[in-house]
Amino acid sequence: MLKITEALPKLNFSKTTITGMNGKQFTEYLTPFKDDVGDNVAFVYDTDIKAYTDDAYCMFELTNAGISDDYQHRIMQKVADEYGCKFSDDELLSNEPTALLQAMLAVCAWIKLKEME
Repeated sequence: MLKITEALPKLNFSKTTITGMNGKQFTEYLTPFKDDVGDNVAFVYDTDIKAYTDDAYCMFELTNAGISDDYQHRIMQKVADEYGCKFSDDELLSNEPTALLQAMLAVCAWIKLKEME
């Protein structure tokens, strides 16, 4: 009999080093998971704060979906609390990449479902 952990694949996302406009370097992870518009979800590791972050991607997507600022912040705080992340300066943050990814996918799913109304 297999243990559950033996049956799960390891998360080996493609990664690349990117340089921000201020010259700061990040490690970007590209996942096979799709966002609300069908693009691959990506997140970064910020070495300065030593955390994984969505780099305000989810807030950007909520803005594009026409969600008001106050409601965006309520959604993001709820998602952060639900999945063990932190929400600060419009970014989702976590020490665990899987927690961050789950929170990001929850926001993408929420936007997709909201479009159905």
